[in-house]
Amino acid sequence: MNQFFKKNILQKFVPQVFLCFILIVLLCFQGIFFIQYTFRNLKQIVSTTEEQRKGRTYTSYGYDYITYISSIIPDPQIFPVTRYINYSHNVEMLLPINVVKTDGKVLIGINLPEEDTKEGVITTAHRSEKQSDGTKDYWAFNTIQDYDALTGFRFLMDDVRFVSPIKITLFNDASEEKILGSWIVEPDGKGNKDIVFTLPVKIKKFSFSRGSRDFIIVLEQMKNEGVNILNHIEYIEVYGIKVDLEDYQIVHRSGRNFTAFTHDFLRSIEKDDMKAWKQFLSQLEK
Repeated sequence: MNQFFKKNILQKFVPQVFLCFILIVLLCFQGIFFIQYTFRNLKQIVSTTEEQRKGRTYTSYGYDYITYISSIIPDPQIFPVTRYINYSHNVEMLLPINVVKTDGKVLIGINLPEEDTKEGVITTAHRSEKQSDGTKDYWAFNTIQDYDALTGFRFLMDDVRFVSPIKITLFNDASEEKILGSWIVEPDGKGNKDIVFTLPVKIKKFSFSRGSRDFIIVLEQMKNEGVNILNHIEYIEVYGIKVDLEDYQIVHRSGRNFTAFTHDFLRSIEKDDMKAWKQFLSQLEK
């Protein structure tokens, strides 16, 4: 009886005791790891300043560069507009200074390759869910990132040549309530299947913080040339400029970061002999 009882006790409790032992060992290792991690963090906190830690954490935000430029701007009421490769990161919320307002006469670009300041393809439009009624064709596109300007479109036909004028109407969204622009695309007279249309006047402040909201393009064929060319458009490329520097002059570069002033502001600095701003520009040149 005693042997049977002991055997049952061993079979029942030995695995549980072994499991508890394993758990205790794992907890000990986890505790050691946590202590090491905590000491590393404490060492970093003790040996660095808050600004140094922010600089390391927010490298992609250009924190160090923005802090440097904003710290030597002679007017504390001015904080530069800051542009990134994708969208605004509101880095001013992290700075040790109190940012009252942003001012567009000074622009900081962070991690921007040169091609992002020139015209290029934003995206490719796709046919909208709204079906064509034979006279109108509906297309949609999304920018995802921020873009300063819309500059044009490229139309590629299939086996039919571009022989009839097309009216383009660009709407702000699918509600079709706000028209951003309307243009006529004329055939080039050569019967090309690849047509690039540059807007007579680019649309400024084009796309910011839109999320997934689509722009809508409505196409209308203006003349009946015996074929509905709207049905033969394979795709539409959308052209624009991510960061438009047309009104700016770059006054300082550091890698892919830069500071730019509007041409008007630079002229005012010279005309009104703004000594503090002249000193600021001289300091940037060093």
